[in-house]
Amino acid sequence: MRIVEINSVNRGSTGNIMLGVASVARDNGYDVLVCYPKSRDNMLKYKKGDYLIGNRFSRNVGRLLSQHFKSEHCIHICSTLRLICKLKRFHPDVIHIHNIHDSFLNFPLFFRYIKSAGMPIVWTLHDCWLYTGHCTHYVGTGCNMWQIECKDCKYYDQYPHSSYDDSSYNFKLKQRILLGLGHKLVLAPVSKWLADELKKSFLKNVKCQVMSNGIDMDVFKPITAAGVRDKYGIPDGRIILAAATEWSDRKGLRDYYMLAKMLSKNEYIVLVGIGNDLIENLPAGIVGVKRTDSKEDMAKLYSLANVVLSLSYAETFGLTIIESIACGTPVVAYNNTAQPELINSENGLIVETGNVDAVYAAIQQIFAQKKETWSFLCRQSIVNKYDEQKLYKEYLNVFKQVIYE
Repeated sequence: MRIVEINSVNRGSTGNIMLGVASVARDNGYDVLVCYPKSRDNMLKYKKGDYLIGNRFSRNVGRLLSQHFKSEHCIHICSTLRLICKLKRFHPDVIHIHNIHDSFLNFPLFFRYIKSAGMPIVWTLHDCWLYTGHCTHYVGTGCNMWQIECKDCKYYDQYPHSSYDDSSYNFKLKQRILLGLGHKLVLAPVSKWLADELKKSFLKNVKCQVMSNGIDMDVFKPITAAGVRDKYGIPDGRIILAAATEWSDRKGLRDYYMLAKMLSKNEYIVLVGIGNDLIENLPAGIVGVKRTDSKEDMAKLYSLANVVLSLSYAETFGLTIIESIACGTPVVAYNNTAQPELINSENGLIVETGNVDAVYAAIQQIFAQKKETWSFLCRQSIVNKYDEQKLYKEYLNVFKQVIYE
């Protein structure tokens, strides 16, 4: 079996999943071609044999043009043609796509080739972009236009940024191309919530199989957090931790600020993944930790914490929730999107979305029970459920099914 993996990045959660599937496939004797766009960050983890789509100059030009012309998905002709030539030489049996909404691929050109070649596609949905006219997340905006037809979008200036509303064009373009792939397309949403959302979209009749994200259970486990306080400047006291790759109000940043005002002097919120624009202006009671790609350091931070929060207003899965629970630390999360799927009475508490008072009460409820008790229950609650090696092997079974069907 010859497999192609395509994603916008080779880092972070989606990048690690792409590389993890590729690694397991190679260990099982399959040929794998990993593809992602050339960028400053992607080059940090570039490995010989990976295929770089385009270059930084063409990508920046593409982003600029996409703000003034019909759609970013109709630019990048040269880099997409070179990718197609690479695929023709590789002769893949299946193409596994993750995220492609970061201005590096010509959507119509690429899928015209895929359809003509008759190659099956397994598409892992890490967000909602595939069935909307623009946005990656719509929860919190109150917009359900994607269920009928996206148009007159009020949020076109949000990621992926555009200078004008092209939602109707994008929606119809995706609808025409994706439905035209027929039974060759298999969707793999990362949560039951996302699968249920797909049933309300134009992709409702496309074959769908939920494929949860996984973690390295040998890394994310209860461990001694020696030295982690000094390394990241975390004071002594009870630690309420939260982690994100990018902080915004959608991730609940404003709610963390409100919560900080309620805490006692020996209680601290630690926000991991804080950028330079925010870290200097955090209010009292909140400690900012810059983003780290070290899984080992994250495991120490989770193990150090007394409780982990996920006050996000939209999560298609919630990887930090699983990582924390695997490290023996309970989670308090908002009752929205996919988050409730991951939490039960043994590993945390679910509270009303936006109710910071309820968050504080839940934290105190967790503090009332010894961390050692929580640690055992947490680990037991997810044993054998989210081991990444097991889940990556399940992808290989999906690939075989779609090829032979």
